[in-house]
Amino acid sequence: HDYGKLWDYQMTKNPENPWEATVHKRRVNHIARSAILWETNAQKAGLPEEDTFAVTHAILAHHGSPQWGSPIIPHSALAHLLHACDQLSARMD
Repeated sequence: HDYGKLWDYQMTKNPENPWEATVHKRRVNHIARSAILWETNAQKAGLPEEDTFAVTHAILAHHGSPQWGSPIIPHSALAHLLHACDQLSARMD
């Protein structure tokens, strides 16, 4: 669900702040990139459309609300679970 973050940040030479946001983060964002990559690869693999959409929804909703960056709110058990796990991960690290 966060694979798109690979495009959102780049390393710096500043030891106090080793990562900085890229233009990609402001214009595309990891949520959209992750959903695009998932959809592309799921279609190439021939996964069932219903399963593909379920995961796409969870990726797009994993921040929980538009105010936190999600284009949609969770509407499935999978999406709610991913959002809860993402929040837990963010608070533990």
